[in-house]
Amino acid sequence: LYFKWRDIIAEDLGWTQEDMHDYLKKTYNGGKSTKGMDTKQWSLFMTQVLAFASEHSINLPIGNQET
Repeated sequence: LYFKWRDIIAEDLGWTQEDMHDYLKKTYNGGKSTKGMDTKQWSLFMTQVLAFASEHSINLPIGNQET
């Protein structure tokens, strides 16, 4: 789901997928890799990504919803 969200946000803002991931990682995970996150950390990260999208009026699918 994260990669789908990242791609939607990047496209909407005109960023590359890599730049979007780097920005989100830097902004919401202190620049550290997302690979080692536990469930609680991942949940918080995703909530922050969702809020970022909302602040930019970008609608993201939740679960099986289509965009």
